[in-house]
Amino acid sequence: MNVPFALDAAAPKQLTAREECALLDRALAQRDNPAIRIRLARLHNRLDAFGKTIALLEAASPPADCMTAMMLVTARLGRGEPADLAPALAAATAAEALAESDADRAAALVGQARVWQRMGDHEQAAHIASAALDIDPANGDALQLLSGQWLANGQPDPVLALCDTISAKGAAHVHLLGLRTQALALRGDIVAARDLSGLDPWLFQTVPPAPAGWADLPSFHAALAQELRESAALRHGRHGTASVASLRVDEPATAATPAMRALQQLIIDHTRAIVETLPRSEHPWLRLRPDAARLQMWCVITGRDGRERWHMRAAGIMSRCPVRCSAVRARQAVSNSACRTGPSGAMLPQRSDRGWCARIRDCSPCFPPTPITAPIRMGQRACASASPSI
Repeated sequence: MNVPFALDAAAPKQLTAREECALLDRALAQRDNPAIRIRLARLHNRLDAFGKTIALLEAASPPADCMTAMMLVTARLGRGEPADLAPALAAATAAEALAESDADRAAALVGQARVWQRMGDHEQAAHIASAALDIDPANGDALQLLSGQWLANGQPDPVLALCDTISAKGAAHVHLLGLRTQALALRGDIVAARDLSGLDPWLFQTVPPAPAGWADLPSFHAALAQELRESAALRHGRHGTASVASLRVDEPATAATPAMRALQQLIIDHTRAIVETLPRSEHPWLRLRPDAARLQMWCVITGRDGRERWHMRAAGIMSRCPVRCSAVRARQAVSNSACRTGPSGAMLPQRSDRGWCARIRDCSPCFPPTPITAPIRMGQRACASASPSI
């Protein structure tokens, strides 16, 4: 008997990240607590307040554990000034020494490789990334860093050979299948690339009715737009994301946003229904479908100059996840969004008179890359995206 697919979302938060930071600052001023310090540092990094993370953690130097050291690596690379590179390398080296598992040790090596890459020593970066893969074949960041150099130089064959080696060791994640797809396409094997991507048989689009509490989709859309405009968490961009010239709300479904919570539940309900119809198959994307996942939701708002750079979803969000949904809402006076296919089957927003569109992309441990080769230029639009993770 098949186990029903379980999908849920975290309980809505009462506080924004900035509000939580303010409370944690007060708590830390009263009592120096390592757990509070780590939580505060994580929030600072999320808010791109890298200087605050560095000041907070280096005040208690040296790092006491691998997690603390890696947060410093993230902050130093995030701030990205030339003077940050040597301390970032020192922190990544400390993280390697403090690591208590192969996965943490490999992650620390990837941190070192990224620093060497920033320094311009690509050979050393590749050497260290290869060492990380020897320790942990499932480390998608190491695979991406190493393969990315070959792809940038027009060398698909070493990428395919490395993907074969990693697969033979039991790894399966977004970077592995995504990079294999890219390498096949770069080599000219377009049919094989499309078959591996799984986009043709497993694209799904639906326009569900307005949820309970709203008379129709236009009124529901208006409520969503108002919640986004008034969100206390609205910010300009976020370091490390693919969005350019965009506003962002990291957690739009909160206790104060009933429309966003309703949208989140719509995505969950429709995703569950579609996943239950997907076949069991030997295709890589279907074979490793999990029985449970948790939805993560965010919102990106772009103007006419806004766009998405080419990117693959990080393994922490997409790896071992069966579906991806995006509910797209545009200002009614400009356009709403539907889906079309771009190069290699990539899905891009386009003008439509539809309300919002739930896009469910394949069923697998992860998803193929979304190669967006040109800027998406529209009138202002808000895209509330939700990705399941386990």
